[in-house]
Amino acid sequence: MEATHKFVCQDDLVNPLSSMGMQVACILVISHFFHILLKALGQPGPIAQILAGLVLGPSGLSNISEIKEFFFQASAAEYYEMFGFFCRILFMFLFGLEIDIAYIRHNLRIVCIVAYGGASVGGIFGLVASFFISKHLMAENAKLNASFVFCIMLLVAYTSSPVVNRLGAELRFSTSDIGRLAASAAMVVELTCLLVFNLIIAFSKVTNIRDGFLILLGMVPILFGFKYLAVWLNKRTNKQKYLRNPEVFLILSILIAGSMIIEMRTFNSVIACFVAGMVFPKEGKTARTLLHKLTYSVHNFVLPVYFGYIGFQFDASHLKSWRNVLIVFILVLLSLSSKIGGTLAVCHYLKIPPNEGLFLGFVLSLKGHADILFVGSASKALVVRFLTSITLFGNFDCTFNCKRLILHISVTCLMTTLLIPSFKRPRGNFNNATYTTFTSHLELQTRDTAIQMSWLFRMCGTWNPTAYNLLLMTIVINTVISGPVVALLMKREERLFTHTHTSLGFELEKPDQNELRLLACVYGPRHMSAILSVIASMRGSQTASIMPYMAHLIELNRKRRTNVSYHELEADEMSDEEEYGGNDVLEIHAAVDAFTAETRILINLNKAVSTVSNLHEDVCSAAEDLRATIILLPFHKHQRIDGKMESGKEAVRTTNQKILRHAPSSVGIIVEKGLAGALGFSQLFTVDVVQHVATLFFGGPDDREAIAWSTRIANHPRVNLTVIRFLPAESSNTRNMKVENELGNNDIEVFMALSSLETGNDIDNAFLNDFYNGYVASGKVGYVEKQVNNGAETVAALRDIGDLYSLFIVGKGGRGHSPLTTELSDWEECPELGTVGDLLASSDLNINGSILVVQQHRNSKKNLIDD
Repeated sequence: MEATHKFVCQDDLVNPLSSMGMQVACILVISHFFHILLKALGQPGPIAQILAGLVLGPSGLSNISEIKEFFFQASAAEYYEMFGFFCRILFMFLFGLEIDIAYIRHNLRIVCIVAYGGASVGGIFGLVASFFISKHLMAENAKLNASFVFCIMLLVAYTSSPVVNRLGAELRFSTSDIGRLAASAAMVVELTCLLVFNLIIAFSKVTNIRDGFLILLGMVPILFGFKYLAVWLNKRTNKQKYLRNPEVFLILSILIAGSMIIEMRTFNSVIACFVAGMVFPKEGKTARTLLHKLTYSVHNFVLPVYFGYIGFQFDASHLKSWRNVLIVFILVLLSLSSKIGGTLAVCHYLKIPPNEGLFLGFVLSLKGHADILFVGSASKALVVRFLTSITLFGNFDCTFNCKRLILHISVTCLMTTLLIPSFKRPRGNFNNATYTTFTSHLELQTRDTAIQMSWLFRMCGTWNPTAYNLLLMTIVINTVISGPVVALLMKREERLFTHTHTSLGFELEKPDQNELRLLACVYGPRHMSAILSVIASMRGSQTASIMPYMAHLIELNRKRRTNVSYHELEADEMSDEEEYGGNDVLEIHAAVDAFTAETRILINLNKAVSTVSNLHEDVCSAAEDLRATIILLPFHKHQRIDGKMESGKEAVRTTNQKILRHAPSSVGIIVEKGLAGALGFSQLFTVDVVQHVATLFFGGPDDREAIAWSTRIANHPRVNLTVIRFLPAESSNTRNMKVENELGNNDIEVFMALSSLETGNDIDNAFLNDFYNGYVASGKVGYVEKQVNNGAETVAALRDIGDLYSLFIVGKGGRGHSPLTTELSDWEECPELGTVGDLLASSDLNINGSILVVQQHRNSKKNLIDD
């Protein structure tokens, strides 16, 4: 037992867990201080966190002997390594859950070319440089081996996707086209480098090939098991908003157990964790709970500590000689030049502008955690060889107990990092007594065995300590240079990251080829059916790409006083979410899950809690950050059983009006109406019945935007669309034409020779001409013209078609002083719907179909709406 204590504890001054906890706390505090200073200069959070690690590491405060003895203890390395192991598992699993598979699938060719362009050039540069710098980094009596060559190649070619994703979130370019391309390319590079790394380990020995094959076979049932476990948990907890902590702990325990098995066989588990997150079912409360619980902890705790740990390993004491400085300079120069040069070359091939290629080059130059694995791979491989050789000679207990030690440390860190933060009130402290309880089962048979194991773990292979630290400094310097340069390029090239897709009016041709980013807002479960039907119809064809987001808007009420203390609350009363959303959240989640199961359209659901005066700011900011082309809003009134419209909360109307004034994109307001018991537009995705939709065109930018929305809806297999244009009757000298679907001919180009060419403005005529040739002539859409003289005839015409369609799409306004609608404004009750939309939504007209009112994005410099 004395030998065990000496091997495990190694006469540490304090518990290594306490030292590690203090180090993590210091990194977080110092990084927040740097972030406050650097945020004014436009620098992202990861740079501040790396600088915090530099301040706390050997190049900063750790030069003080007392701090160095506290942080750098004899047995602390194993704890740091295991803590990093758990961090890697969590954030790679989270990134797998969050990955945009649809974007990569639709742009696979471009993503792979950009990814492998810079990585392949980096690998070639690393191969050439490895022969030059090997004699300076290797020990005196060592020979150049393949592990060193591959390590340098992977070190130069690698890109850290966690750093890229976090940098994109901090600088807000992750949702832009160039940002999504960079994040996807970084993910491809990282997975490829880690796959090559695992293949090198697998083919280094015959037994490793067997182990790798067995691990691959063992991971397949685990991945399938995740799918069925998620489905079972979704059904089991159908009356809950989220999973309970024990159920979350079960999922993470399976993930960690599989990762530990992979790591104990000398492979890397990063790819397995990422694939587990990528194939995990995204629908249902299981995935939603994992995202809810992991996002905050990973983004605010795990990743800052991870970035700080990268800077913590920087030791400037090894840069005292000019030779070492030259080696670091060469490695950094090779890494940056290869990434930038290779990326610019492939961007020229893909006809991507040079400024975007330069930005991609610097983003793909960011390094991270896998580089540290590459640097330490050679020494770890030698330890495994020594252990294997001892096992072959009969000392099986030594290897067995080594694995047991790793298992005990893993369980200890698992209980500390997962169990305690999962509950609101800690059940106890993790101290020396607890650690002794976990390690008391460790049974090393003799003092000689313990000394032998300690000696083996101190073997550093053929690399000297200076070589290891120089490569680590290369990683840190490379990231510290690339991060600020990316921030400066963003300021210089603002137009690359501005929100440009603010309307659909410019996507009239082949709208299904463009991804539609949509932000839908709901105030309660009452609005879900109409909003979800619009989302389903806006997708169009089954091959079209759509990225819908949903925001549950919750009014922040005044704080309520309570006489009950926190510790007196029941277990189901401790959540703060009960006050913000209540049972509405459960119904909204259930509706979204049912919609996803029916349509296979995944909706990203979030919640916005704010006062009425500021709620519109949250919506507009979210739409701009997400670069949404469309904002969908529900109407503040709802239809009663007798068909009359009843007003809801006035706060809903106020918020809608403010969003219409300040929206950064086009806005649509859906008014749900219909006959009781009839299959209306709100049942579009639940019932296999064709819905007849009419788009009303009076002229102006909003009506043109309504036509653009209709082009996507027309491609839906359950929608039959008809465009109805209203024209002044007295100026008509040609016939009223109705084009039926069967009259279309794809081989004949049809030109419109209608009275509209004389009465409408040139912009409307040109727009409708393109629409006619693309959709009406081919038979996809029906077209009708109606001649009316005044507002009364317009009302009569609308009343005649009120029972023919389940949805009416109309522009909000922007028509000027049109004689067709001027008289209607006298009875306008809801200006946010416009003149025609307000008439259709009124109870007096008795329209039985829902109404979708569209407002085109207002340019900030013109076409302003008065507040």
